[in-house]
Amino acid sequence: MIQVHRPVGETSRAVFDLIAMTENPIATDSETSTATMNIWGLAVLCTFVWLLWLVGSVLQLHADQLEGKASEDAGVSIMPTIPVLPIGAVLLALVIDQFAAPWGVRVMAVLHGLIALAFLFGIVNVIRRIRSTKK
Repeated sequence: MIQVHRPVGETSRAVFDLIAMTENPIATDSETSTATMNIWGLAVLCTFVWLLWLVGSVLQLHADQLEGKASEDAGVSIMPTIPVLPIGAVLLALVIDQFAAPWGVRVMAVLHGLIALAFLFGIVNVIRRIRSTKK
C-alpha cells in the first residue's frame, strides 16, 4: 500500500485557499457571466435544507400526537442528521470538484434544492393534516 503524505506547507496552503473563498457565497464568473455557488454557499444551503427536515419532523410528530398515533412524551432527535448530512454533502462536493470542478457543488446544490422542495411539500401536507385534525 502506497501512502502519500502532504508536507505541512501544502496542507496549510489548502486551508487558506478554502478560507479565501468565503468572500461571496455566490460569485460571478466573468467569462461566462453566470452565477456560481462556492463551497460556503453550499454549506449554508445544505444546513438550511436539513433544518427544513427538522421542521417537518416536529410537525409530523405533532400530527401523530393529535391523531393518537404517538405518545405525548415522544420526541424528535436531530442527531446525527443535522451535523452529518450537511457536512457529508459538502465533503462529497469537494471530492467531486477535485475530479470534475465545478460539478460537485452544482450537483449537490441542485440535489438539495430538490430535497428542499420535497420537504416543503411534506410540511404543507402535515400542516393540512394538523388543521383537519383540530376541526
